[in-house]
Amino acid sequence: MGRASGKGEYHPILGGRCNFYDAQSQDEIFLQSVDPALFDAYAHVPSAVTVTGIGDRAIWVGGSLYVQKGSRGLQIGFFLPHSLKQLTPSAEKLARMIVSRM
Repeated sequence: MGRASGKGEYHPILGGRCNFYDAQSQDEIFLQSVDPALFDAYAHVPSAVTVTGIGDRAIWVGGSLYVQKGSRGLQIGFFLPHSLKQLTPSAEKLARMIVSRM
């Protein structure tokens, strides 16, 4: 985050997942399709935080942002050496850009 990323790498697991990894910083961001029907379950996780203004519905849980837009669901996972305990402004900016292209 804050610098260009290389080409994503597609992994055909769990309906498809695309990873973006920076070997220098060891940052990894992944995108994965999720069933939007699971949003009610995510909302009941004690640490869940509702995020407004991203898609139709967005929930931050444990280093991932789950976004629902229309009938589609997406998990944006942030695996960084310094695990994200909350959604940072740069991660939120990235999520807005990704969701605008859904």
